[in-house]
Amino acid sequence: MIKLRFYNEKDLFNICYQTGWEQVVYIDGTIQQPDVKHIDIVETRDGIEIPKSQITQELYKLRFLAPEFIWRALKNIHQHSFVEITMANGEIVEPDNVRLEKPAWVEGGIYAVCELEFVIETVIRRNTVKNLA
Repeated sequence: MIKLRFYNEKDLFNICYQTGWEQVVYIDGTIQQPDVKHIDIVETRDGIEIPKSQITQELYKLRFLAPEFIWRALKNIHQHSFVEITMANGEIVEPDNVRLEKPAWVEGGIYAVCELEFVIETVIRRNTVKNLA
């Protein structure tokens, strides 16, 4: 079971978040292994490339079957200022980006196969000074 918890710092649409309201949705689904992308940031000095930092982006996908009211609750999740996902193993993550893809409606439009994508970025900066003398 996957737990999604999200809210906004200010009222959003017709939802009064400033009263302390939070949305929590439990999803029976499986998160796929992430697609991982590494981005190296380098600086060139005197023709030598010096690594400055590395960004690791992990793209996760969660597929699940949901009734229309759950889809409606999640369709604007990307516009919320706080999103927290509790994985099945209990790990809690706060993704940098999250979005719900276009649903594939089944059974006369009552249920939809949904795919929630979220990205977790890790930035590693090189902070060492090497004495070249």
